[in-house]
Parts: sequence; structure tokens; C-alpha cells
Amino acid sequence: MVVHSCVELSQPVAPLTNVIVVIVVMIMIMTPRERAVVGLAEDVGKALLLFAERLRAEEDSTAARSTPTAATPGPRLGGTQAALLEVVRTAGENGLTTKEAAVQVDVPPSNATRALKTLEERGLVTASTDSPVVWTVSSPAALA
Repeated sequence: MVVHSCVELSQPVAPLTNVIVVIVVMIMIMTPRERAVVGLAEDVGKALLLFAERLRAEEDSTAARSTPTAATPGPRLGGTQAALLEVVRTAGENGLTTKEAAVQVDVPPSNATRALKTLEERGLVTASTDSPVVWTVSSPAALA
């Protein structure tokens, strides 16, 4: 056989050639059922990759169209951020301090500070210049 003669070559065979030889031998000794399973696995893998690409494209188009609000947090707003936005929205014009918001959402104040600053960067909440900082909702859309 061709594979047998390749193995008996006295000259060194490149590593890639060795891999190809092993693959050819494996394919030759596979049963028809094993070939069918391999084909099915390849088809499922291709379908999953296509599905993932479509999900990414859909997420990107949805993210481009929506602005995160308390009512519809949007695809990029985390759970803690959404919860903090909701409690700040509920507090109304009086707002909440970082500690008050953290207690209501049951997260450490350091996590609440980070999440509230992210919401501020997104234009959803505003921090006062007071000490302690009081957070309020910054846009009418977030109050909806």
C-alpha cells in the first residue's frame, strides 16, 4: 500500500507529512458508521459556528438601536447595574447615597461605587458634588 511504502522511506519525512499519513491511515481504518459520526460532528460544529455568528450580529444590531434605561436595561447593562439603576430611579429626585443604594441591592459599597460610576459614564445617573455623593437619575428616559 501507499501508506506502507511511505513509512518505509529511508529519508526523513517532514512532520506535516507524518500527520497526513496518520490521518489517511485513520480514515482508511474507519468503519462507515464512524465516518458518518465524524461527518455529523463536523456538520453540528459548522451549524454552531453559524448560529454563534448570527447571535453576535443580532446582539450588535440590538445594542446599536437601544439605549439602556431602567425599564429596558439593554444588552450591555449588568445585573448589579440594572438593580442599582432601578433603586436610584425609585428614589426619585432625592436620590440615594452610594451606601444606601448598596444596602438596598445587597452588594458591597465598593461594587456599588464602581457600578454607579459606570452608569454615570453612560449618562444614566448623575453624582452630586456633595459629600457623601448622592446619585440621581440623569435622563427622563431612565425615569420611564
